[in-house]
Amino acid sequence: MSMDADAIVVGAGPAGSVTALLLARRGHRVLIVDRARFPRAKPCGEYLNPGAVEALRRLGVADEARAAGVTISGMFIVALDGQTLWAPFPLGRGLLVPRARLDDLLLRAAVRAGAGVLEGCRVDTVTPGSPVVVLGRA
Repeated sequence: MSMDADAIVVGAGPAGSVTALLLARRGHRVLIVDRARFPRAKPCGEYLNPGAVEALRRLGVADEARAAGVTISGMFIVALDGQTLWAPFPLGRGLLVPRARLDDLLLRAAVRAGAGVLEGCRVDTVTPGSPVVVLGRA
């Protein structure tokens, strides 16, 4: 199989999808390769602080993220010894968005911008300066 792209982004998580989104918006031919199939279940934090929400706004996907999550006004912290602290955000609001939903909305935004996606495919070798990438089955 032969594919032509200016950039191949390995991994369709938030960093990879945003990288592909920005490159595609600048007119580059982009292919995202990930061993998973999306949407995928991924156990990790759902927390997006106000700075992350602002980054999503600049990307044009904050409304989608808000619709997929819950808006929060601060953090409630519990220490190992049981002490608690409520820390309201001084500026802005954060979000709690399930990771599978965040991954999906960022990947869809990259695709809308023109990026291609190859799911269920592992990248075995990347050689800088070479036009060849070796792929394997996930």
